[in-house]
Amino acid sequence: MTHPTLWDLLVLLAWAKNNQQMRKVWHYLGQFLWPKVLFLCSKILSQYALLRSKLPIEQVPLLKTKKSRSRKVPWMNKLVFLKNEKN
Repeated sequence: MTHPTLWDLLVLLAWAKNNQQMRKVWHYLGQFLWPKVLFLCSKILSQYALLRSKLPIEQVPLLKTKKSRSRKVPWMNKLVFLKNEKN
């Protein structure tokens, strides 16, 4: 818990970019680290999406309204499900 995480680094860099008083932090550190950190985050998300795609398909829960009635599924969701079933 004492070591900084990737999320801490992202918050620091975003804060340094948007804070007028800390321009030196962005100038000397942030502008060099920002592209590398974004690339790292994109690689992590890509790997996570790949792992999730290999899991078995689960049935989606029914949509419910506040009054516990069934809600109609949006047509776009139906298209996405149909496209995934063909593959």
